[in-house]
Amino acid sequence: MRRIVWGLIKLGVASLIAGWLLGLFGVTEDSLLQAASLTRQDIADFLARSSAWIAPRLTLGALVVIPIWLFTFLFLPARED
Repeated sequence: MRRIVWGLIKLGVASLIAGWLLGLFGVTEDSLLQAASLTRQDIADFLARSSAWIAPRLTLGALVVIPIWLFTFLFLPARED
């Protein structure tokens, strides 16, 4: 768990540094979107379509995986580290 948190902290710091450096060169979100021929609405539409596709599949998978995980967690002997 500590490795995941540490990795997220490093990712956040690296993102802040990259954003700061891009800001020094005058690169903005709008200029990046314009260079990619995208608008903010395009991104919002993509995120909406993605979540509409992901939500039912995630729910269906969780209905199968969580009971199996719970069963194995409760009835298998604990590992000794």
